Parts: sequence; structure tokens; C-alpha cells
Amino acid sequence: MKSKLGYNECSLTLEDAKWLDWVPENVFIIENQICFHTFPKFANSVAIFGEGFKSRLTKEMPWLGKTNLYCWFDLDTAGFEMLNMIREHYSNAKSLMMNWETYKSFQEYSVEIKSPTKNLPNLSQEESELYEFLSTSNKRLEQERISQNFVQNSLTSIIHLK
Repeated sequence: MKSKLGYNECSLTLEDAKWLDWVPENVFIIENQICFHTFPKFANSVAIFGEGFKSRLTKEMPWLGKTNLYCWFDLDTAGFEMLNMIREHYSNAKSLMMNWETYKSFQEYSVEIKSPTKNLPNLSQEESELYEFLSTSNKRLEQERISQNFVQNSLTSIIHLK
């Protein structure tokens, strides 16, 4: 029998979260606070506010390797660096709305930013190509620029595909 937390929402320190005896079906690591607070709720799912590069602290939560782990970061070089970093510990991590479809749908909201290119061996081919594009074109699309409707549709398709 699967244990349940019995709460709609709860807050835990990272120290306490690593001791959880419950493995949710889905975990979403979200970079931006606004996106975290407006993230839709799904049964047996947890959203973690990654707070940018602080998301690396999740490496101390071994139960993340036993779940469907999704990472949603800004569509910029730093976002892909965070995804690469998470995959160093959890190869099961999938990117969420960090693809060409998302970028092309909202590219009018992208801004210029300069950032160095790094070697990110844990990205997929598509992710690597998008990372290279963002790096060479100096583009950035922040996740809060993506419409809530697009987010809902993207998430619903993932949850229903299982």
C-alpha cells in the first residue's frame, strides 16, 4: 500500500525532505517562484521550488531517482546548465517546456543576454541544439513569459500519457 502525506500543500526544508518515506509519482522542479506558486496541482505529485542553482541541493533526496522527475527552468544557458547538473545525480530527469516548440511559441518575449557556452554532456540532442542556439544568439526566454494555458496543456499531456 502506498503511503500518502494527507496534505494538499506542505513545506519542508531540504534537510527534512531527504528523509521522506513517500515516493510521489511525479516531481516537478521549478526555477521561478511565480511559476512555482501558479503551478497546477496533480494527484500524487510534488512541486519543488528550485530557486535557480539552489536546485542542486536536491542531490541529497535519493527518492527523486525513483519517480518521474521533471525540470522546468528558464529557456537560457543557465536553465540548461541546471538541467545538466540535476542529471548528474538523476539520469531519469526530463526537461519540461524546455524545447523548440515552447521557444518558438513565445520567442517574441525573449530578451538578449550574454553568457558563455559550457560543455553539458547530460543534455539530449534537441536540448543541446537549443542550448547552442540560445548561447550563440544571446537569447533568453524566462519561464514566467510562458502562458498558463500553455503550461496547463503541456502538463496535462504528460500526465495523461502515462
